[in-house]
Amino acid sequence: MREIMKILKKLLLLSCIGHVSYSASVDYLMNQSPAYLGNPAQNAIISVDGSNYNPAGIVHLEDGRYLQIGNQFGFIHEGMKSEGKDYDSDTFEPVIPNINFVNKNGSTATYFSIGVIGGGATLEYDDGVPGSGKIPGILNQQGAKLIPKLGFNPFENVYMKDSSFEGSNKYFGATLGRAWALNEKWALSAAGRVVYATRELKGYAKYDGVTEPVEGMIVQKKDFTIDSEREAWGVGGIFGVNYMPNDRWNFAARYETKVKLKFEADATDDPAKILNKEIGFLDFYPQYADGDKRYRDLPAMLALGASHKLTDRLVIMAGGNYYFVKDADLDGQNGYDNGYELNVGMEYLINEKWSWTLGYNYADTGANEETYSDVEYALDSHIIGTGIKYRPNPNQEWLLSVAQISYDTATASGEEKDFNGTEASFPSVKYEKSFLAFGISCTMKF
Repeated sequence: MREIMKILKKLLLLSCIGHVSYSASVDYLMNQSPAYLGNPAQNAIISVDGSNYNPAGIVHLEDGRYLQIGNQFGFIHEGMKSEGKDYDSDTFEPVIPNINFVNKNGSTATYFSIGVIGGGATLEYDDGVPGSGKIPGILNQQGAKLIPKLGFNPFENVYMKDSSFEGSNKYFGATLGRAWALNEKWALSAAGRVVYATRELKGYAKYDGVTEPVEGMIVQKKDFTIDSEREAWGVGGIFGVNYMPNDRWNFAARYETKVKLKFEADATDDPAKILNKEIGFLDFYPQYADGDKRYRDLPAMLALGASHKLTDRLVIMAGGNYYFVKDADLDGQNGYDNGYELNVGMEYLINEKWSWTLGYNYADTGANEETYSDVEYALDSHIIGTGIKYRPNPNQEWLLSVAQISYDTATASGEEKDFNGTEASFPSVKYEKSFLAFGISCTMKF
């Protein structure tokens, strides 16, 4: 009986919700404005979007005040498959906003930006997740051990009657910074950032088909529920440098410090009772337990970029990001390597009012089979995006962008373990994601 409790503990630990991330870091997002969807190679950009990607470069804007308002939205699919059963979440995310303000005056520029910098969309798994789906099979295997005592297997016909889970992880950032032009070629920037993060999880799993013995009452309650929200505040720094040797080339670098985030959970748990012991999600997934406090940091990152004006109409860009994931505390989890991204892109000036952008990004998350679970699976990805810019007058610019984020599939191998002489099977799980994203923004100069 004690071994059945151990198996249920492992299974319930996995019965949580994954989250969408379009970046090489576990939680960090780089699509902090719609321009990224149209061309991910933004690290050496000279524009108001540089508030997010190349803050030192904003000193090369014309003098004036700039306001940019943007939003991203799209269709998200996440799926897990185990033992021939699909566990899917298909969601439309309507709001991923951002606001940038820049005040450029002479050799200095002040900027303020606010938006979603990490996490992802709200996901709903209407048919449960593999962790909850595995429980009947494991109980059936282990119930056979009770036949000598009870004369039958009380879990032989157990099944998951109903299950549903919903989760979301969102990190909001507000950044205030300043950039200085040292001379015509060199510029520096420094900023502080405040981060507010939430990680929410709620759901249930209901089981039936358990044969109740006359004595011993193996199962008194067969439902598990959870409703938990974790919150954290943190601060970090952002430092940048821009080098423009001539009117054709531009180079930029940006370093963002690690943001320490100590999450505190506010939760309610309604556990099941099996083998005269209570079993609840929060008992076995302690970071979501009520009052739990622990760190899950945003890792430090280094971004490099370059752009070259190939012709008077065509600018090409390239860059990359490196995420120091191994130095961040991720709820005490181990197994992640550092992640990185590589990207290329272009912008073509069609005429004075219209231009076209195109770009590609590859992300290696540093995750592996050891890190995959129902709660998160950071898969490597490929982004292909394009966009159109429209300038009706010199003081206004509209942007429309679209990107397809395709993720590599990955599989966590199944396990066979011996529990008190009984072989228990933990089947393999296949993971997949995709995201069709759209963006729109308006930039105005005053």
